[in-house]
Amino acid sequence: MTDIIFSKQDIRRYMIHHFGLDRLDAYGEGKSGVLTYIKQVASLQQDPINIIGTNIDIILASRFSDYSPQVLTELLYQDELLIEGFDKEACLFSRDEWGQFAFARDQRVAANLRTLSYRDQDKALDYLEEVTNLLQNSPEPVSPQDLNLGRLADSSWGSSNLGNTVLYHLWCQGVAVIAERKERRKLYKHYMQAKGLANLPTFDSEADFLDWFVYRRLSGLGVYWLKSGSGWLGQSMKERKAIFQIIDKVSGQTLWWNNAFIFLITLLPFTTNWLGDNIWAHDPEILYAALFLLANLTWLCMIKNLVKVNAHNACVTKILGDYRKSYRTLLLNVLALVIAFFVPIGGLIINVLSFLLWVVPDKRIEKIKNK
Repeated sequence: MTDIIFSKQDIRRYMIHHFGLDRLDAYGEGKSGVLTYIKQVASLQQDPINIIGTNIDIILASRFSDYSPQVLTELLYQDELLIEGFDKEACLFSRDEWGQFAFARDQRVAANLRTLSYRDQDKALDYLEEVTNLLQNSPEPVSPQDLNLGRLADSSWGSSNLGNTVLYHLWCQGVAVIAERKERRKLYKHYMQAKGLANLPTFDSEADFLDWFVYRRLSGLGVYWLKSGSGWLGQSMKERKAIFQIIDKVSGQTLWWNNAFIFLITLLPFTTNWLGDNIWAHDPEILYAALFLLANLTWLCMIKNLVKVNAHNACVTKILGDYRKSYRTLLLNVLALVIAFFVPIGGLIINVLSFLLWVVPDKRIEKIKNK
């Protein structure tokens, strides 16, 4: 296959067009244009913060001359051509893809079960069957307030409303779907009552889902470039790319650890900028040290998951199964975080030392790749 070379200018022009920023109504007008655009970028992430508009409203208003929030409301809850679900986070995407996200929902259910256990809110699981029956028989969408189930143990994060917790878990399972929103309040209905969800195709295996999921994500991004702006981030991404080229298999947990790792390193520019302006202050030094610790811990968890999934591959086990460098890095990160509370600049110096462990890439990975 002949390589195709694109200049940076070519990529810039393509990305501007891909995301509909070259002109208004590039993907059409009205609801049809909005629907076409969302299918093009795969999904739009939900965010409840609404100061001058939600993030989705701002994105769409900047691309469509006649956009109003009512357009999105109709596509979601009247026409039901879009649906709310989990992609990389809580997102909205084409209803036709809902069945294909079954494996992602399974992962979300497992994660939410751990959350409920951690918050001591397992009591919500006792009401799943009762609320499911209510949703099946209710002619109108149901809100948490309609259930009037009482409250759970208070938590510093997340709802303590028992009805809300039950409905959210059913939504994670795909049993309930969001039928309407009244400001920030969600109303749910059973998925069998939604238009066209009952007979949507699903994947037979997790491997098939992952192939589709990765290709879909790349298509939505338009261009995916592994280079980055900072030395630590760039080297990490380079080694990460090499690792994914020698493995045979990934699991759903691998993707979640990978997404968490990427999210954490995207916070580096903000924390670096804050640290640069306040290099002797405690708060930015502590945040910087904590971010390094969490990023490296997430990286180690992802590598351990890859070794477990690829236990049949002796090369992967031999190369990635040696965690000594990761353990040394984590030890330095913990030390940096502790010292940052007392001597802020000391935490930064120790994190720089931990970075030096990763300056030289693992040559064994390159050798395996070449073979």
